Amino acid sequence: YLAATNNHTIKEAFDIAKVVVKETSKMGQKESEKFLLLPKDKNHDVKIFSSVTKGDLVDHTLLLPPHNLPSLSPQFVGRNQEMQTTIKFGRDARTRIVTITGKLGIGKAETATAVCRYMLQRKHFPDGMVMLDMVGSKSEWTIFSQIAQVMGLNVEVKNSIKDNKTVLKSLEKRNILVIFTRIDEALSRHPEWRKGLARIIVSLLQTCPYIKLLTTSCVPVCNLLALPTQILERTVNLKPLNDKDTVSLLLKISRPIQALELTSNDTLTSAQLLPLLHDHPIIKDICRGHPGTVCTVAKHLKHHLLDGVVQLMSLNRPCEKILPQNLNPSEMSFESFWKVLSSTGVTIASDFCLHLNQHFTSTTHASRGLSSYDLQEIIGRITTSSAGEIEFWKAHKWWRIWYLPFHDTVKRILHLWDAVDPTKIHGVWLTKQTFNHYLQQRAPGTFALRLSANYAGDLSLAYVSEAGEVIHLLLEAQPEGFQLHLRDVIDVYENLEDFVHSFTSLRWVYPALEKKKAFTRAASHEKKHSFHP
Repeated sequence: YLAATNNHTIKEAFDIAKVVVKETSKMGQKESEKFLLLPKDKNHDVKIFSSVTKGDLVDHTLLLPPHNLPSLSPQFVGRNQEMQTTIKFGRDARTRIVTITGKLGIGKAETATAVCRYMLQRKHFPDGMVMLDMVGSKSEWTIFSQIAQVMGLNVEVKNSIKDNKTVLKSLEKRNILVIFTRIDEALSRHPEWRKGLARIIVSLLQTCPYIKLLTTSCVPVCNLLALPTQILERTVNLKPLNDKDTVSLLLKISRPIQALELTSNDTLTSAQLLPLLHDHPIIKDICRGHPGTVCTVAKHLKHHLLDGVVQLMSLNRPCEKILPQNLNPSEMSFESFWKVLSSTGVTIASDFCLHLNQHFTSTTHASRGLSSYDLQEIIGRITTSSAGEIEFWKAHKWWRIWYLPFHDTVKRILHLWDAVDPTKIHGVWLTKQTFNHYLQQRAPGTFALRLSANYAGDLSLAYVSEAGEVIHLLLEAQPEGFQLHLRDVIDVYENLEDFVHSFTSLRWVYPALEKKKAFTRAASHEKKHSFHP
């Protein structure tokens, strides 16, 4: 229609529209031939608006609900499937929290913004949207103040319970979406916010039946905050971009790539150069579908050619460069690992964490790396100074005694370690006290498994007994399986599935998933006995 009003014929306008639609939407490739403004047997070489009198434009744009959404970054590409899944969950009447999960820098906040912009234009939440960056919040109590401000509530919030109740009362019948971004990062900086933030979320959802939450976090928010089991959370996990979207993002935000950077033939067209860029190490080995890394590459391209950036970033990420995918950690000495970190006997904790995580994911093939909390727990055991320095001798001892057994256990239970919805195997940062806090309000039979921080390679089990007491047991990792010491009885289980199904006191995987749905096993693995301690 826009082309037709600019004095184009119907055929010309249709051809213009087809090009635009095909370039901006995958759906357009299938749908572009279906639309006809005039019947096929009529003359399309006509200008239907040629006699329209010119006049002033009138703005008929519909007013949008109140919101504070940022503009969508030009760095955002792809994610169509993840967006549609998030929107579907957001419109489900039963779902109260939708969480976009994924690694740091994978684009969780941008995807959330794109989803919200889409729903805002269509008024899916007619009373408005409020987006809060939790890392930038001064305290968890500023949430109510920001919501009141965006929603235009005539309420002065002074961080008192009375003021918060006033805001909740005003929102009681409003259909709004509240977006919390980077919750996990905020809690890693301010662990003391955990209980307060949980209280706020619970009060919002319980008092205001039409409010929904969209959150971004590396892990599901219900797990992170130990929220009540009746709150239904759905998660959408962001995986790396495909090569096509990775190339598209790089070309959007970087300087133009010259033909001679990809081939000796400088006469190739842009279309001919695209396949070469797809197969270049900058895409396959460096970017690897990670938007944050693509942005870093774009910055380096201001001062370097493509191959120079590959060399530069390979030096900054040596573990990924030198570790083959099938490497066993016992085949790589700690000396080799240390050599890529430091030429002296000391390295800094941040570098050690980065390369340790790269080693862990490369050699276990895990899609879930060590969390920032796990790394903090590890670093706390091997740092030797207040400056966060790590000495070779102490790290070497830790590597032999703790890391290699831990690594081998993760490889044995990799399918369970990678599961995050809900988390079936928790990391080493969780303590007995934390598990007690998580489980004390749960139903009898609720349980959680974590990798032990104190016993290398072993697993700790915590479950709620019939009396409501949280019981802790240790599963020792042995070559023949997992060994449980219980009173005077020693049982060995070939795998964790056998153990979970044989232990009749275990019923629900924290927070509230039936164990038979979370831990499946083949019939050949069934044991002949069960016990009930």
